[in-house]
Amino acid sequence: MSFSAQNARTSRSIAGRSTCGGSGVYPDSGVYPDSLTVASLAFTLASDLVVQTHGRVAQRGRSRALRSLDEVRTTVLALASALLVAGCTAPGGAQGRPTGNPPTTTAPTTATQPAEPLVYAAVGASETVGVGADDPQREAWPQVLHDTSLPSSTLVNVGASGATVRGALSGQLPQALAAEPDVVTVWLAVNDLVAGVPADLYERELGRLVGALSGDGEVEVLVGNVPDLWRLPVYRACLPGSGVTEVPCLLPSVPSVNQVRVLVGDFNAAIDRVVSSQGARLVDLSGRRQLAGLTAGDGFHPSTAGHREVAAAFQRVLERYPPG
Repeated sequence: MSFSAQNARTSRSIAGRSTCGGSGVYPDSGVYPDSLTVASLAFTLASDLVVQTHGRVAQRGRSRALRSLDEVRTTVLALASALLVAGCTAPGGAQGRPTGNPPTTTAPTTATQPAEPLVYAAVGASETVGVGADDPQREAWPQVLHDTSLPSSTLVNVGASGATVRGALSGQLPQALAAEPDVVTVWLAVNDLVAGVPADLYERELGRLVGALSGDGEVEVLVGNVPDLWRLPVYRACLPGSGVTEVPCLLPSVPSVNQVRVLVGDFNAAIDRVVSSQGARLVDLSGRRQLAGLTAGDGFHPSTAGHREVAAAFQRVLERYPPG
């Protein structure tokens, strides 16, 4: 029997044989029938809500959705009982309710189950695992974002140093989906750009990644774009007359500043299109000059202060689009 049919049968059963205050009087003997009609209607309308919740089992994970289903069933029963009690104790001498002191009845109460904590999954490369921070475990930008914006959530960091979007599709995506996240951050671009991945291929693969993480739209996905790479010390050290001496030039070939600008622009345009098409949220890290000055000793990865700056950029977007 479907849950809607079961609710309808339960509704008819309550409306047809309910007792008021333990009197055992049936509706056909004149006990305030309007309240029973309301209770029946409450069960019928609530069944749609239960069916909708039941239908989310496959989408959001069976254990979590079944707990939601149990909560709705409990709420429906409490609502119907309260309506019956209200009808039995409402002024109704003209409706044929027995005279005398109104019965005292307390509707059954149920303890509200505490809401499940949110799950935050971080997908990314070396920055996501904290490279460059003094204490990567505690100072990686996803950990900082968790501590400042989502302290009651469970953080699942699946990032991997050197990751590209293609690598994340096969390695990080299954781990992130298994966590059944409510919020996901994605910062994956620089390794693809440096490896020479064409922007159009990067766009297709990023679209697959973000689309899979977004699911049916219930997951809030925040995607970071590419900062101004031409401002980083590791690149500027290779430019004649730059005056950068704190890091050596390690690039086998040095593209011009204009070439780097064009590449970054192409990748950021691809990210914009993916975010728009997949209903995700853009975290704009381009044009943030301070990031270039907040690098670790390698002149490339963010320092501890740089990780805080990245976390703050994601936090501002998260505040505008809170999960749940």
